[in-house]
Amino acid sequence: MPCCNSDENKEAIANFNRALKVKPDYASAHYNKASCYALQGQTDLALESLQKAIDLNSKYRKEAKADANFSELSRDDWFQEITGQ
Repeated sequence: MPCCNSDENKEAIANFNRALKVKPDYASAHYNKASCYALQGQTDLALESLQKAIDLNSKYRKEAKADANFSELSRDDWFQEITGQ
């Protein structure tokens, strides 16, 4: 995931939101937006987006568990619930 700093994360989130306006069921955009939110420490927004990604494509359940961008969320009850930990 190419989100590296706060400004890049904000720009990436804006781009993902634009993509989701065109294609609301774009699971990858939801997943990557969740990743950016997680890197910003915005737990609820990260988990909302991750939940949408997983609802659209269950492969993201496994990916999120292994993704270092979600490491800070790994002990969160909601994260554990949606990833099946």
